[in-house]
Amino acid sequence: MKQVILILNAGSSSLKFAIYPASAAPKHALISGKFDTSGPQLTFSAKDQTGASLQAGRLSDIHPPFALPDLIPELLDWIEATLPATQIICVGHRVCLLYTSDAAD
Repeated sequence: MKQVILILNAGSSSLKFAIYPASAAPKHALISGKFDTSGPQLTFSAKDQTGASLQAGRLSDIHPPFALPDLIPELLDWIEATLPATQIICVGHRVCLLYTSDAAD
């Protein structure tokens, strides 16, 4: 089973997410996307690491008013259906990843 890290960014009208491999230094998300609640309908989009759009998958019928906490179970269900052989081992919120060069000393 592949282990992954889920990163969330919950804003006032959206829930953005990215899924990274739980390797020593992942540089690219396996999948990223967002739920957008700013309009009259909930929208969902996601893409893989190549930038290709992914199907929205089977999302429940969520009606306004949209509450961001209601989207977490939807996201977890979607991840399980999209990446069935994965295990989320860590969740972070608004994480900034910084990489430094390993230049010779």
